[in-house]
Amino acid sequence: MFVGKMANSNATKWMKTFQAYLVKWRPPEPIAGPLRVSVNFGYALLEKHRRKNGGASIIEAKVTRPDVDNLVKMVLDCLVKSGYIVDDSNISSLSVSKWFHNKGPFVDVIVTVDHKDPWETELKINDLDHPTP
Repeated sequence: MFVGKMANSNATKWMKTFQAYLVKWRPPEPIAGPLRVSVNFGYALLEKHRRKNGGASIIEAKVTRPDVDNLVKMVLDCLVKSGYIVDDSNISSLSVSKWFHNKGPFVDVIVTVDHKDPWETELKINDLDHPTP
């Protein structure tokens, strides 16, 4: 049955771990919108990257699975379930990228409250020690 497989999947395990991490850093009250969210997924370099560059620093776009729309949905669900934001329907602007990076794996999330003054509130979640899904 699909539900049973999903319950034990790596993605579900990652979401539980990431949600627990977010709970530690959530604001006193969930953030209401309108919100701008930027999410960057960094993946560890593959052996081919290391051979190609002789171990030098590299950042290269990741154009293979998983798809960014599936990745970002997991992050947004975790932001809501952890009480970090009120609802992902409050997001008015969303930017997502995925890269092979010499500092990978990591997930970098920036949530900005989109007030009239864009400098008023910005919260950043930088989880360099948390692997990407």
